[in-house]
Amino acid sequence: MASAVYKAQLMEERLSIAVLLTLAEEKEPIVKGVLASKIARSAGTVIDRVNELLEAGLVTESKEETRPFRKFVELTPRGRTVAEHLAAIEEILEEK
Repeated sequence: MASAVYKAQLMEERLSIAVLLTLAEEKEPIVKGVLASKIARSAGTVIDRVNELLEAGLVTESKEETRPFRKFVELTPRGRTVAEHLAAIEEILEEK
Protein backbone atom coordinates (compact mmCIF):
# COMPACT_ATOMS: atom_id res chain seq x y z
CA MET A 1 0.00 0.00 0.00
CA ALA A 2 1.28 3.47 -0.87
CA SER A 3 2.30 5.79 1.95
CA ALA A 4 0.09 8.73 2.88
CA VAL A 5 2.71 11.20 1.63
CA TYR A 6 2.88 9.46 -1.73
CA LYS A 7 -0.92 9.42 -2.05
CA ALA A 8 -1.15 13.14 -1.23
CA GLN A 9 1.62 13.96 -3.70
CA LEU A 10 -0.05 11.87 -6.39
CA MET A 11 -3.37 13.62 -5.78
CA GLU A 12 -1.75 17.03 -6.17
CA GLU A 13 0.18 16.10 -9.30
CA ARG A 14 -2.97 14.76 -10.90
CA LEU A 15 -5.15 17.76 -9.94
CA SER A 16 -7.37 15.67 -7.70
CA ILE A 17 -7.04 18.22 -4.90
CA ALA A 18 -8.25 20.99 -7.23
CA VAL A 19 -11.25 18.85 -8.19
CA LEU A 20 -12.12 18.16 -4.54
CA LEU A 21 -11.79 21.80 -3.47
CA THR A 22 -13.82 23.03 -6.44
CA LEU A 23 -16.59 20.52 -5.75
CA ALA A 24 -16.61 21.57 -2.08
CA GLU A 25 -17.53 25.11 -3.15
CA GLU A 26 -20.57 23.88 -5.06
CA LYS A 27 -23.97 23.61 -3.38
CA GLU A 28 -25.34 21.19 -5.98
CA PRO A 29 -23.96 18.57 -8.36
CA ILE A 30 -21.94 20.11 -11.19
CA VAL A 31 -21.60 19.08 -14.83
CA LYS A 32 -18.18 17.65 -15.62
CA GLY A 33 -17.57 20.19 -18.39
CA VAL A 34 -18.34 23.10 -16.06
CA LEU A 35 -16.01 21.57 -13.48
CA ALA A 36 -13.25 21.43 -16.11
CA SER A 37 -13.73 25.10 -16.99
CA LYS A 38 -13.63 26.14 -13.31
CA ILE A 39 -10.33 24.31 -12.89
CA ALA A 40 -9.08 25.58 -16.26
CA ARG A 41 -8.10 22.12 -17.48
CA SER A 42 -9.19 19.93 -20.36
CA ALA A 43 -12.37 17.93 -19.94
CA GLY A 44 -10.39 14.72 -20.53
CA THR A 45 -8.02 15.47 -17.66
CA VAL A 46 -10.89 16.29 -15.31
CA ILE A 47 -12.81 13.15 -16.34
CA ASP A 48 -9.73 11.04 -15.56
CA ARG A 49 -9.43 12.67 -12.12
CA VAL A 50 -13.15 12.24 -11.43
CA ASN A 51 -12.90 8.56 -12.33
CA GLU A 52 -10.04 8.12 -9.84
CA LEU A 53 -12.02 9.95 -7.16
CA LEU A 54 -15.04 7.74 -7.93
CA GLU A 55 -12.90 4.65 -7.32
CA ALA A 56 -11.68 6.16 -4.04
CA GLY A 57 -15.27 6.79 -2.93
CA LEU A 58 -14.78 10.56 -2.70
CA VAL A 59 -17.27 11.59 -5.41
CA THR A 60 -20.43 10.25 -6.99
CA GLU A 61 -21.66 10.65 -10.54
CA SER A 62 -25.21 10.90 -11.84
CA LYS A 63 -26.59 11.18 -15.37
CA GLU A 64 -29.50 13.13 -16.76
CA GLU A 65 -32.32 10.94 -17.96
CA THR A 66 -33.14 13.23 -20.89
CA ARG A 67 -31.03 14.81 -23.58
CA PRO A 68 -28.28 16.03 -23.52
CA PHE A 69 -27.50 13.24 -20.99
CA ARG A 70 -24.99 15.33 -19.06
CA LYS A 71 -23.01 13.77 -16.23
CA PHE A 72 -23.01 15.47 -12.86
CA VAL A 73 -20.46 15.07 -10.09
CA GLU A 74 -20.66 15.78 -6.38
CA LEU A 75 -18.74 14.93 -3.23
CA THR A 76 -19.67 11.99 -1.06
CA PRO A 77 -19.73 12.62 2.69
CA ARG A 78 -16.23 11.12 2.85
CA GLY A 79 -15.11 13.34 -0.03
CA ARG A 80 -16.55 16.42 1.69
CA THR A 81 -14.57 15.56 4.84
CA VAL A 82 -11.36 15.21 2.82
CA ALA A 83 -12.05 18.50 1.00
CA GLU A 84 -12.73 20.30 4.28
CA HIS A 85 -9.42 19.08 5.69
CA LEU A 86 -7.60 20.14 2.52
CA ALA A 87 -9.19 23.60 2.69
CA ALA A 88 -8.17 23.92 6.36
CA ILE A 89 -4.59 22.99 5.47
CA GLU A 90 -4.53 25.62 2.73
CA GLU A 91 -5.81 28.24 5.18
CA ILE A 92 -3.07 27.37 7.66
CA LEU A 93 -0.41 27.56 4.97
CA GLU A 94 -1.66 31.00 3.85
CA GLU A 95 -1.40 32.43 7.39
CA LYS A 96 1.60 34.62 8.06
